[in-house]
Amino acid sequence: MSSFVGNTKKILIVVDVQNCFLFNEFQRGPGDFLNSSGDEETIKMVKEIGDLYREHKKDGFTIFTRDAHPLNHSSFSSQNLDNPDPKAPWPNHCRMEYSCNDSNPNESFEDKKPKSTETIKTIFDKSSEKATNIQNIFKETYISDININYKVIGNHLSYLFNFDSDLKEVLTDLDNIQKNNTISILALLNDPKKTISDTTDMVSIHYPEPEKNYVQLLKGQRCEEDANSAFNYHIGYKTKKGFYDSLENRYSTDSSTGLWDYLLDKFPDSDFNITVCGMVGNVCVIFTVTEGILMWERVYKPTDTKTDRKVTFNFSFEGTCFVPNAVGDNINVVRPPETVFSETFGINRINNDILPSGYTFVADELSTIGTITTPNAENYTFNILPYKTAQQQGGKKYKKCPKCKKHPYHGGKCFICGFIPFLGKTTTKKRKGRRGNGKKTRKNKRRFSRRK
Repeated sequence: MSSFVGNTKKILIVVDVQNCFLFNEFQRGPGDFLNSSGDEETIKMVKEIGDLYREHKKDGFTIFTRDAHPLNHSSFSSQNLDNPDPKAPWPNHCRMEYSCNDSNPNESFEDKKPKSTETIKTIFDKSSEKATNIQNIFKETYISDININYKVIGNHLSYLFNFDSDLKEVLTDLDNIQKNNTISILALLNDPKKTISDTTDMVSIHYPEPEKNYVQLLKGQRCEEDANSAFNYHIGYKTKKGFYDSLENRYSTDSSTGLWDYLLDKFPDSDFNITVCGMVGNVCVIFTVTEGILMWERVYKPTDTKTDRKVTFNFSFEGTCFVPNAVGDNINVVRPPETVFSETFGINRINNDILPSGYTFVADELSTIGTITTPNAENYTFNILPYKTAQQQGGKKYKKCPKCKKHPYHGGKCFICGFIPFLGKTTTKKRKGRRGNGKKTRKNKRRFSRRK
């Protein structure tokens, strides 16, 4: 399918699929913060991201976001050991090599480098259940690929990208942060080990001219603010109202990560159909959708030179994992068996923790449309895209057509490509043994009876 519908540009945003969130790189209390990337659900998620990326590869455009915090970010537990706020602080995660010297001076974390590195050869055992799961899901994987000496670093995109041929190319390119592939605060591109002493260092954003149809966006780079959204900084730490609070100017160009500016500059004459997936569905993915819509409607649309530009947002269950309820101890990412924004996976969290005061979110009965209502009674909608293959809770597992890999079936003919598994070939012709008005011939009577 083409990525253009008229003059509409299809944009895919893959949010924070990083080793820190998938590889047990850090802990909160006695238990794991998120599950191991060897879990079958996260392997499926990465496989689906590969499929979504291929849909956008030819004519669309993809943004891979990465959390990229300073070593002593003000939200980290190492900087706020006595903070009683249950929403924060976070464990150390996705740390880069720069630091903020105006933050809490307490530096009681393990090291001043990105998370300790391991290699695929170390963490991936051919005989393990993890190896079996990966091989079963990434059919194209070559066993020899697991022996590459690839360093697994917490703030990098998931090492599982190595097992998808197209994502592997992306991973190889984006692991090396450069000016031609990264949207970032300019000062930190010029000096990756910088010590930030002035907030003016955090203002100027670099916009790349990529040679390929994807870029990466580094977010969460500011010292006392955070961006769960790919579009803006919306959370403040150590504010006048308390430790953790919504930023008063969250909907302004000053709070922008630079993503809207980049898209409007790169595709000045296009409408946008934006699909968002990644980690995790009921935190950073939904933040990216809701904040992206509100940044567009309140900040960029009023000043857009293309006055009739249409922008559509899609929340994709494909390529997305969730965490049940709020963040806490022993959390495993999951994929809900039904494509619904239930109280556990969406509606309550969006209304209580994600949207600013006065805004409300509802989903329609089938959870195909989400609606944000503003304090001024304006309604903004986005699409909720279901899994392409239904998630099953029990019973006989659907198989996929061995040829086109699309149609789920229990047996018989694939309605997509016409393949008949028990014949081992594709056919759209009528069975032999009939002619004219469909009467049986004497020659084929016996064979036709057996078929019947």
